[in-house]
Amino acid sequence: DGTFSFPTTLRSGQPYSVTVAVQPVAPSETCTVTNGFGTVTTTDINNVSVTCTLDKFFIGGSLSGLAPGESVGLENNGVDSLALSGNGNFTFSAPLADNSSYSVTVASQPAGQTCTITNGIGTLAGSDITTASVTCADNSSPPDSGTPKPVPVMPAWLLGLMLALMTGFGFIGIKRDR
Repeated sequence: DGTFSFPTTLRSGQPYSVTVAVQPVAPSETCTVTNGFGTVTTTDINNVSVTCTLDKFFIGGSLSGLAPGESVGLENNGVDSLALSGNGNFTFSAPLADNSSYSVTVASQPAGQTCTITNGIGTLAGSDITTASVTCADNSSPPDSGTPKPVPVMPAWLLGLMLALMTGFGFIGIKRDR
């Protein structure tokens, strides 16, 4: 910020053109020139201005594992809300200025599922973020309530067969010992 002047002087009557040779990076900015061209008169040209604004980028990623008919609510930095009702790519609607922080969180979970986020926190560095990953999975079955479970019953015919086989093997073993 501030005033500037070029080291090379121009004679009265010569044309001039001021342009941005290289746009700033880290943070990424777009600079524009106002009153940047004309013809030199008998006085210095002092109305050329350069205005730079931070570039803005979008935050997004992909959603997987969401059960049919369900939806998940996401937020970026606690303010930019997004409701998703299907798997696939997503992008938040409000872009952020370069060098800003972002934090994607789950604002509302789908019924019967838990969604987790990876690569959802960081700082913009000159490009859109497309790597936030939201993965939803079914909740595990509820813990055992302590209700007694029925004991499996073996059919009588199978019990009889097993008893006969065990008894038969016992006699064979006895005959060998004699």
